[in-house]
Amino acid sequence: MKTALAFFALACGLLVFQGAISRVIPPHLCPDFALLFVAGLAFRLSSLHGLLFAAVVGYLADNLSGTLLGEHAILYTTIFLVMRVLNRQTDLSGGFRRGLVVGLLTLLQGLGLIWMAYFFREQSLLPVALDGGLWIQALVNAIAAPFFLSWFLRFMRDRDSESPLSRHALGQEVLR
Repeated sequence: MKTALAFFALACGLLVFQGAISRVIPPHLCPDFALLFVAGLAFRLSSLHGLLFAAVVGYLADNLSGTLLGEHAILYTTIFLVMRVLNRQTDLSGGFRRGLVVGLLTLLQGLGLIWMAYFFREQSLLPVALDGGLWIQALVNAIAAPFFLSWFLRFMRDRDSESPLSRHALGQEVLR
């Protein structure tokens, strides 16, 4: 329970931090911490817990950004599933590989937002995407991904070792 609360607090803090940074520098130049958080979840959590956290992060992002409720939740659950499958099927242990996949997922997320804006609100955001902001955002996320994911995976590993239900703690309990 404490681990889940720590993840929730971290997600809220990252979204608030991202909003604060975007007031100082252009939004397409700051990393999408929510997307990086969801990508990190795919490396450590089970499918059910990861999908739940991805949906919660998506709803938090929807509430803070003012978009339609569920827009980011759908995209983040999809990103979690894609990242989870890629992590299982390929070797994403290197920083370059993780950065490349996160950059591509950023492009897919941007295209998904454009498609949903066209479908639900009947407005085209395609000119906005073609001006280069989406490509810059993907590049920024690709550069930030190795650093953020290595920090995030260390944070999750520390939380796992403190959890009484972690495999490490259960193994120590059996040895005593």
